[in-house]
Amino acid sequence: MNRDMTPAQRAKAVYRSERPDRVPFTVYESKVVGKPFEDQVRSSNICLLRRVVSWRTVTPNVKARQETDRLPNGHVYQRTILETPLGCLSCAVEKAEGIDIDTTWKKERLFKDADDYSKLRFLYQDMVVQENDQSIADSVRLDQENRDVIVRDTIGSEPMQELISDIMGVETFSYEWMDNRDEIEALLAIMSERSLEKARIVAASPLGMANYGGNVTPQIIGRDAYIQHYMARYAEAYDLLHRSGKLMGVHLDGANAPIMDLIAQSKMDYVEAYDPSMSPSVRQAMQTFPDKVLSINWPSALQLGTRDEIKQATTDILVQVTDFSRFIMGVTEDIPAWKFAENILAIADALACWGRLT
Repeated sequence: MNRDMTPAQRAKAVYRSERPDRVPFTVYESKVVGKPFEDQVRSSNICLLRRVVSWRTVTPNVKARQETDRLPNGHVYQRTILETPLGCLSCAVEKAEGIDIDTTWKKERLFKDADDYSKLRFLYQDMVVQENDQSIADSVRLDQENRDVIVRDTIGSEPMQELISDIMGVETFSYEWMDNRDEIEALLAIMSERSLEKARIVAASPLGMANYGGNVTPQIIGRDAYIQHYMARYAEAYDLLHRSGKLMGVHLDGANAPIMDLIAQSKMDYVEAYDPSMSPSVRQAMQTFPDKVLSINWPSALQLGTRDEIKQATTDILVQVTDFSRFIMGVTEDIPAWKFAENILAIADALACWGRLT
């Protein structure tokens, strides 16, 4: 066992199911870099996780334009119009940006009514997926340095999850899934082709690991849809990535109790963002997923606790870990800005007190 691992080496060891010298602690880079507390947080033996995308899409026969307005509250309102030969699609977001807040609200989604199915089919049929390797060259070099940053690639959302989260929204999807399922299935078939093209590019990229989708809400989609439209997509991408020697994981940050057995059967190397305040305990997850690395999100429900409570909650999690070669402490979700540095340092202190893994 290496006694002098860097934060990056520590995390990579666990992703390979090897025992590290200490419990790795990863935090999304976007939540740290550029913040007033960056230096303080990075000096606490954490590993930053950078997320990059090695592909891009172009639509030769769909023209896109944007309209941007500054709202009285200082937020930015941005509307995107996609002009297809069959008519226009549009969506809009409101953004609040700054040191203490970085939030986006979806105000308008691409899908409005049944007339949009033909436009959406055209959009995805027209879509060309291209390599974007040049844009990730710096990230690859940073990852190879093995200091305090690791980098992973991104396949993108599962087609059904993209449809729910980005195109329709939960309520509209639920009605359409009941009333127009044939239309949805036809669209998902085309979207799945594009997703597989993304996975092929990721499989050929120079990075060693990638995420495929996540943010699954089993209470909405149900077990059958998870099997047909999530597990099947994971299996396709997993086979591609594994043939290239790469790892694949899924960001499962929801209330996973209804699909724990299905996650165990799903083709993935690691479960990321697992939150034991929303899902079964760490102990149960590790027992249920014996062949997967568990990279948790430190429980969001406990983030308003005192410093001592944060440390105790961290220790309470660690005592449930049944195999430290398959466990990563992580922060993948937002922490209130005024608590971020305090909480990260408290978790890091608890991990330091836990000490070396012998």
